[in-house]
Amino acid sequence: MKNLWLIVPLLIAVTACAQVGRLVNYTISEGDVQQLVEQQIQQREFSLNFAGVTSALDVETVGVTIDENGDGKVHLSTSSVLNTQAFGRTYPVKADIKIAGVPSYSSTEHAIFLRNVSLEDSVIDTGAMRFSLNGISGEIYDFLNQWLDENPVYRFDPEDNRYRLLRDLGLDISVEPGRLRVTSSE
Repeated sequence: MKNLWLIVPLLIAVTACAQVGRLVNYTISEGDVQQLVEQQIQQREFSLNFAGVTSALDVETVGVTIDENGDGKVHLSTSSVLNTQAFGRTYPVKADIKIAGVPSYSSTEHAIFLRNVSLEDSVIDTGAMRFSLNGISGEIYDFLNQWLDENPVYRFDPEDNRYRLLRDLGLDISVEPGRLRVTSSE
């Protein structure tokens, strides 16, 4: 009976910690994701190699939607211009691309990355012709997939008390319309 009094406070502390973990959550909006992706894109110059010709890629706009149509994914759409140099002239090719992936947490990076990325839609406009490359696993898709593998769509502040508590308890990411919700995994 005397040992029971030692266990009761421990059970209360564990239960309280679990309750606090459920109360602490972290929401990440589409705007938060878009802001980080735009910042990362502005910090780099991009180039692609098509058929032995290297072309500069200028990303003009980025759009982010989360849980579009209830699919549980983060969607990125980009409007870019691929400036190809050939025969002493520059040929701009406009590329509108939409990809989607599943958010995945990296504890070593304190960040959320997109994994299992799929190409949902792409439209290429050469000025002379416009065509769609739905489902293609070509150069642009490979480039975007590699870029997303190296660059997170959200980075946590390791000093934020909410994040540290969730990280210590173990965290789960759920996808909701317009946002990601980070909660303890209990």
